[in-house]
Amino acid sequence: MDEYKEVPTRANDEENANFLSKMFFTYLLPFLRVGYKRALKKQDFCQVAKNDESEYLADILERNWEDELEKRTKNNVPPDLHKAISKTFAGPFWFYSAFFFYQRFGGGSID
Repeated sequence: MDEYKEVPTRANDEENANFLSKMFFTYLLPFLRVGYKRALKKQDFCQVAKNDESEYLADILERNWEDELEKRTKNNVPPDLHKAISKTFAGPFWFYSAFFFYQRFGGGSID
């Protein structure tokens, strides 16, 4: 079996991108150009964003679950894991959904 080797990766492009670059995903263009010209290698990929690392997300989920347990046990109501998960992961989803729905339904169309 192959031994695991740490491959050096570059910094995360999204973390250093400005707001417009994130909204239109232009921070991905250099990566996409490399992938268009040749097959991607492990070194071409960037590091996982800090807010997407499993350890970071697990800590937040654990904190939200403890808050849920504390709130629900005071009222003698069973805790709801769905609420803790939603509190952990729903923020970015709703943020970007607002822009999607504006673009899809609120923005004018050119006919």
